[in-house]
Amino acid sequence: MSESKKRFLIRFSVSFVIGGALALLSLLSRGFFTEVYEGKDLFRYLADAFTIPGLTLVLSGVLTWCTRQGTFDGMAFSIGLFFRTIFQPSTLAKKSYPDYVAEKNEKRKEKPGYAYLYLAGGVYLIFAVVFLLLFYL
Repeated sequence: MSESKKRFLIRFSVSFVIGGALALLSLLSRGFFTEVYEGKDLFRYLADAFTIPGLTLVLSGVLTWCTRQGTFDGMAFSIGLFFRTIFQPSTLAKKSYPDYVAEKNEKRKEKPGYAYLYLAGGVYLIFAVVFLLLFYL
């Protein structure tokens, strides 16, 4: 197995376990394991519990994608310049915004992918849809 596949599987496993912990916390907060549910309430709670980690992981992937596209570069440059101006005026670097963006783009090329977030979130969303269909059928 190649090194990149190993890293992908580790990241996927960690995100899947985090999603499982979110689902478990959701079920525990509703008293799922201590009460007896009749009828379709069981499926509703399970659908809710699997929707939370599914959407959390998928939307984390979307936010990561937006960040890596440079959506927040202007805001980060402005805030950094503001604090450097206030707290370190003597060491204020004369870096322009285009230089800052070029430097960030070089660093982004080295970062790993984030498809594992979409995959793990998709698995949880599939389970959520199955339980939702069982609830409505």
